Amino acid sequence: MGKASPPQPTDPKDTSAATTGTNVSTAIANAYLQNMDETGPDGSRTFSQTGSQSIFDPYTKKTYDIPRFSVETTLSPEQQAIKTQNDATSLNLGTLANDQSAFLNDYMSQPFSYNPGEHENWALGLYEQLNGGKIDRSREDLRSQLANQGITMGSEAYDRAITNFDTSNMDSRNRFLLDSYNTGMQTDLTERNQPINEIIGLMSGSQVQMPQFQTGAGIGGITGTDNGAIIANSDAARMQAWQQQQAATGSMFSGLGGLFSGLGSL
Repeated sequence: MGKASPPQPTDPKDTSAATTGTNVSTAIANAYLQNMDETGPDGSRTFSQTGSQSIFDPYTKKTYDIPRFSVETTLSPEQQAIKTQNDATSLNLGTLANDQSAFLNDYMSQPFSYNPGEHENWALGLYEQLNGGKIDRSREDLRSQLANQGITMGSEAYDRAITNFDTSNMDSRNRFLLDSYNTGMQTDLTERNQPINEIIGLMSGSQVQMPQFQTGAGIGGITGTDNGAIIANSDAARMQAWQQQQAATGSMFSGLGGLFSGLGSL
């Protein structure tokens, strides 16, 4: 009785082909399961197979036909009427934005500038108009107060009080100049950007809006089969069975050898 050969493991290409084929079949089944037609109060969406694409696996040399799908969305008559009006409005806004943007070539060719000297002359005139009389009256009131206190003109206390008064007014004027400069520059920037912002607003109103659907969102896909593990387990089981068979055969021959040895000694 010859010694039996061990079982040969499955060819890796066969394992790969089995795994890939099952994965492809599972993916196709999931496509049909999840791409269902949908009908709602605002419209419907319909899926249909429009052909297939051949995919070649260079490892296993096998070719798989993968179906291709198309989807058609149809709005209800009411929603279609609304969309038609919205489309016309968006088109008008987009056309208006395009027409208005033509002037930006000349408009943006002139860089933004804000002249500090011009602003200072304007701001000083405004400050004097708003505060000049009040400052003069406050200075006269201070002089009268100092005189009533017996502080005479030309004294150190008198000069210090007048200096502090003038310094305080100068600080107020400088703060007014700085604040008005920032305000004036921001105002000019706003005026310059206003036509640009208007065009951007018109463009945002002309964006294409796509309908939203939830088809297949709540449907779980089919889990793929791990053919690689199944084949590996099968190979391991066949090898284990062969090893057990070999062990049993060895035990049988060992027993027969002992029997013949005992008969020879009789």
